[in-house]
Amino acid sequence: MNPLRSRLSVLLPFALAAAAFASEPKLAPLFNGKDLTNFQAEGAAEFWRVENGVLIGENNAAQKGHMLWTKKEYKDFVIEFDARWKGTTPRGVDTGVEMRKPHIQLQLGVSGSL
Repeated sequence: MNPLRSRLSVLLPFALAAAAFASEPKLAPLFNGKDLTNFQAEGAAEFWRVENGVLIGENNAAQKGHMLWTKKEYKDFVIEFDARWKGTTPRGVDTGVEMRKPHIQLQLGVSGSL
């Protein structure tokens, strides 16, 4: 067997693996734990805040839900978070995460969305 061909057959898998890892995008968190820099909440900014690195969303006396969304649009992403609900409503808890949602009214009444 040709020595060059032999070397290439050994080195090629390593070169392909290195190229695959080099092309993988690095993940970066959107929430910095300090403020809402990467988010927007038009008309509802007073309902969202950050305390001790935790994102907190609240409602008002009328228990109106308020949306918080990213300033940029993303195509490929990984979403990870922990959620905790404190309190209750007469209808129970109505909260969630919406992805790629058009800006339309989905429900009337009490809701909370993150």
